[in-house]
Amino acid sequence: MVLQNLFIGFLKTAEGFPEEGRRSRVLTQWRKPDNICIPVLKNRIKRFLGLGGYTMNQVRLVADSSCDLLTLDGADFVSVPLSIRTDTEEFCDDANLDVDTMVSTLRETKGRSYSACPNIADWESAFGESGNVIAFTITSALSGSYNAACVAKKNCEERNPARRIYVVDSLSTGPEIALLIERALYELRSHADFDKACEALNTYQAHTHLLFALESMHNLAQNRRGAIFILP
Repeated sequence: MVLQNLFIGFLKTAEGFPEEGRRSRVLTQWRKPDNICIPVLKNRIKRFLGLGGYTMNQVRLVADSSCDLLTLDGADFVSVPLSIRTDTEEFCDDANLDVDTMVSTLRETKGRSYSACPNIADWESAFGESGNVIAFTITSALSGSYNAACVAKKNCEERNPARRIYVVDSLSTGPEIALLIERALYELRSHADFDKACEALNTYQAHTHLLFALESMHNLAQNRRGAIFILP
């Protein structure tokens, strides 16, 4: 949600991508705290009644909150929140985030504002104690989220050598990460094994791109992430 308010973007996706994987607005559950558990509950009821549902080969999907997703329909999905901080306040990018208040505060802040990625413990908690995981992070060029996730992967696999955890550096943010997550979901629902799902994901990633424009330079300037040029 933080990045959704900073970027205006659109995606160019690979041609020939299966229709099942294109239904991003159908598969995803966006930031509505009152319906976070509904898709998972529906899936469990369907499976209990023998009316379908998905097991997805027992693979958990995890992503930092730059993907702007909270849940995926019928999937074991965990969002790991980033945070935005000022000298006096901190905003955690989770279901309880008041976006309007955050944006207003950042606009009025005269001092420095900065972001913080999930730490290693946050990623380990999201990965859980067992089962395979595919994780997605904001581009490593802008954040330490990917490095923290890789360390958490190493720690989890050392504790349980039978586990497989694959961490994807999205080289992007926002809706492109959502597409990568939903491609992984499509592969798993198509009964691909873990390695084939990861391989297909890598192939798909090579054909996705994010084009964006900054709505405002204010937060970049406050965060000291780049120079501000004033044109005559």
